[in-house]
Amino acid sequence: MSNKQLQKQFLDKKDYTPMYGIYQLKNESRLRDYRFTNYETLHKLGKKVERSNYNLVYAATMEDGKIGLDDIYMEFNLDHPDDFRGHSLSVSDVIVYEYGGNQYSAHYVDSFGFKPLPKFMSESGRASRRQSGAEM
Repeated sequence: MSNKQLQKQFLDKKDYTPMYGIYQLKNESRLRDYRFTNYETLHKLGKKVERSNYNLVYAATMEDGKIGLDDIYMEFNLDHPDDFRGHSLSVSDVIVYEYGGNQYSAHYVDSFGFKPLPKFMSESGRASRRQSGAEM
């Protein structure tokens, strides 16, 4: 599935099936200072985590309706799904929960843990009805 098709499936779905998505930085030289850089360092350099710098590389439903950030991190480092085409989950990647009805929660994969990104999904003119920094 192309990135464009994956984005459409993740962002424009009409049902309320909870999903999660993995965003990884685009392979562009202008983003080299972002790649594998922790959140505090980015902030010190005056850089922001912006969705326009990322590609959605994977999206899946949360079959039981709930899956934790640590669970996703472990799965995408130890036992990738067969259809995953990105690199192992690492610092600078973003995990997004889509709860249904365009309600999102985005989390930056940091050196230790995850940093909530309350504006990540609304920056491109797609304001969500709820932005949450809470982990599931």
